[in-house]
Amino acid sequence: MNVLSKMNTMTGNVPDSLRHVIANAPVAVALLDKELCYLTASQKWRTDFKLGDSLAGKCHAEIFRIPDRDWIVAYQRALEGHSSKNDRDRLVFPNGLIQWVRWEVQPWKLETGETGGVLVYMDLIIEDTEKDSYSRRMFALYEQTNEVASIGGWEVDLVKNEIYWSQITKQIHGVPKTYVPNLTRSIDFFKEGDSRNRILAAFLAAVEKGESYDLELELVTAQGNGLWVRVKGNAELINGTCTRVYGTFQDIQTKKLQDIQLANSEIKYRSIIENSLYAFLQTIPGVAITEANRAAMEMFGYTLEEFRQVGKQLLMDHEDPGLQRFLETREREGKASAELTGIRKNGEHFPCHISSAIYTDTQGNKINSLMIIDITERRDAEQKIRRSEEQFRGAFEYSAIGMALFSVEGWCKRANQSLCDMLGYTQEELTSLRFDDITHPDDLPRNIELMDELIDGKRDSYHMEKRYLHKSGKPVWVLLGVSILREANNDPIHFISQVQDIAKIKEAEQAMAVSEEKYRKIFENTQDIYYRTDENGVITEISPSIEKYYGDERQNIIGNPVIDFYYYKEDRDTIVNALRQDGSVIDFEVKLKTRNSELRYASVNARLIIENGIILGSEGSIRDITLRKLQANELSSLNTELKALNTHRENLLSVVGHDLKNPVAASLKLAELALMDPEDNTREELMEYLGKMKTGLQNANGLLEDLLLWAKNQFNSLDFNPVWINDVKLQVLISLKRLKPMAESKGIELMEIVDEGLPLFADRDMLDTIIRNLVSNAIKFTAAGTVVVGAVRKPDCILFCVTDTGSGMSEKVISQLFDKSSHFTSYGTAGEKGTGLGLELCLDFVHKHRGKMWVESTVEKGSRFYFTIPT
Repeated sequence: MNVLSKMNTMTGNVPDSLRHVIANAPVAVALLDKELCYLTASQKWRTDFKLGDSLAGKCHAEIFRIPDRDWIVAYQRALEGHSSKNDRDRLVFPNGLIQWVRWEVQPWKLETGETGGVLVYMDLIIEDTEKDSYSRRMFALYEQTNEVASIGGWEVDLVKNEIYWSQITKQIHGVPKTYVPNLTRSIDFFKEGDSRNRILAAFLAAVEKGESYDLELELVTAQGNGLWVRVKGNAELINGTCTRVYGTFQDIQTKKLQDIQLANSEIKYRSIIENSLYAFLQTIPGVAITEANRAAMEMFGYTLEEFRQVGKQLLMDHEDPGLQRFLETREREGKASAELTGIRKNGEHFPCHISSAIYTDTQGNKINSLMIIDITERRDAEQKIRRSEEQFRGAFEYSAIGMALFSVEGWCKRANQSLCDMLGYTQEELTSLRFDDITHPDDLPRNIELMDELIDGKRDSYHMEKRYLHKSGKPVWVLLGVSILREANNDPIHFISQVQDIAKIKEAEQAMAVSEEKYRKIFENTQDIYYRTDENGVITEISPSIEKYYGDERQNIIGNPVIDFYYYKEDRDTIVNALRQDGSVIDFEVKLKTRNSELRYASVNARLIIENGIILGSEGSIRDITLRKLQANELSSLNTELKALNTHRENLLSVVGHDLKNPVAASLKLAELALMDPEDNTREELMEYLGKMKTGLQNANGLLEDLLLWAKNQFNSLDFNPVWINDVKLQVLISLKRLKPMAESKGIELMEIVDEGLPLFADRDMLDTIIRNLVSNAIKFTAAGTVVVGAVRKPDCILFCVTDTGSGMSEKVISQLFDKSSHFTSYGTAGEKGTGLGLELCLDFVHKHRGKMWVESTVEKGSRFYFTIPT
């Protein structure tokens, strides 16, 4: 068993109480084992004999030269269980100094009762004068040492109830030299909480149990500043009672802050290592792996215990030729780095970058620190880059389009053959030119602007159509695409240009532009409307002519469903069904509407747009045929009216001819009778003949007048001359006066109910005709009774009413009165025959005045004919 092992064994057998007593003894005493090697020693032993702190395991005879055999005998006697002492003996110090001492040697026992070793006590013998001088020197040195080390003394005399603080102690607490401490205030200097609790507990343990203490605590100075101090305390017992507690105060603020900083640094360092993406290993060279971080475990697949067992020799491929060079460099220089091949737990080999450095720790041990980076992805990336560079080189050199690299200053650094052929230069010639040497002057400003934006990082690339200059001076139209390559720090390296010859495209574009302009003018100026819809019937394009047709701007129409423009939804459904069935329609007539919902007739030509069997929409043209349709409708209406008029005229002429023929023929017959034998006829007979002739001729004359007015009205040759009629009542009386004989012949009373001075703006003759015809009809269909003409003022018109007490009319007859195609007429109460022209004239004349006419009648009670003339 070696000395270290023996020492550990012996130390473990020494009673703790004995070791504690020796270590804290106020005299010079040492505890030796059976081999006379130190187990422990008091502080005074180390101080008196200037031995330092490292005594454990050292042999007593090696430190002190013991010339006298009495010492050896004394040690042997002690091991045998006997004590020895000498009040004056010579001792040779390790530095060769000879000093007189008194000593005593005695055995110490193990707990088993066996002798464990030797207990040695020694005390320096100093003469009184020398002793006083030595004490003064030692005290002065102690004070100076304490001052330098910021160590102050303190004492609590429990017998006298006094507290002593040295000046250094007062300085540490920040109090003046005259400050007199007491126990309570002394405790209160310690920071409230853990520090104060710990010092209280330690002081009480010293007083009650005689325990010493050595604590690092935080106090608060008189100035309020926090300060870390080391407090040591010892108890002095007399007959088992503590009479005094004394010790030291040491300012350890700097040390404590350094310790905290060191601890934080260590935590930070360990955190960095543990959370690093790189593997870190720590080894003892030639022995074993001692530490490994998480990244190392993940990289190699081992746990920390497995790392410590396998050893680092299994982590690297020893067949890698770089490994031996790496080891030699590290051996020679103490550090090395290289790219080697690592081996994972599963046997997988992988490329890695390893850095190693050897250093000596505080214990004097050599430590090897390793950092390992898995560079598999980097190797793969490098391989990809190499392949990419090869591909770029091939694409660059053999590209069908022109490619070039230009420096940031604008010089051509490299150009492929396609660009050389395009511009007529050799590669040597082209690489001696700047980009502005081969750019058309008109395109240069924009080109420079875009390049500057690339350099400034405002854009990643740009495209533009520009003109290069051929070596012959001829412009060459190209499509230029430019991007920029940058360094890792974002500094630009060069421009990458791709150049496509678009001369033929430009020629085609020019031809297309001419064609497009031609068709655009046709599109914009055509009277017809061209349109296109998508598959959902939404308008996607429509010609500008829609604005004139629809009354809204073209852009407001695009995007709306086409169904919104149909007047009748049924027309849209019909044309959609026709398109689905036949794929197209030609001259399909529909009714559309304008923005103001006005009806428009249109003719539509349309077809479906179909690609790959899928309907994408429809397109077609629309022609406005409203005018044509209206003209056709008007012509049809005129034809209908003409046919009705012709039929009416034929019937009318037949009636008129019959009605004119009868009274004229009757009058002629009466005239013949009167002239045949005038002398045989009495006066009464002649007057009767003349009266009947007069009546017949009057009827014929009235019929002719109505016929004349009707004819003029039909041919629009009857003038409409409205004038102010200041008194409507007077006009009514004039009209009635002419009809009075006819009324009196049937015993009918004519009356008027009209306010005097009632004015009216109207055609006087037409008003007279209306009143006379309505009153004549009333007389005609009244056997006896009254006929009343009335007129009253309304807010916007004068309302006329002709009322009779005649035979009245049925609803059927009323429905035919104002129908020009019916030619309705009937006989009066005295057999009067009419033509139907009078009521037709009345209706036309009322309409010319923008008035209205209607009738109310009851059979056998009479009728009322109303008409209005607007005011």
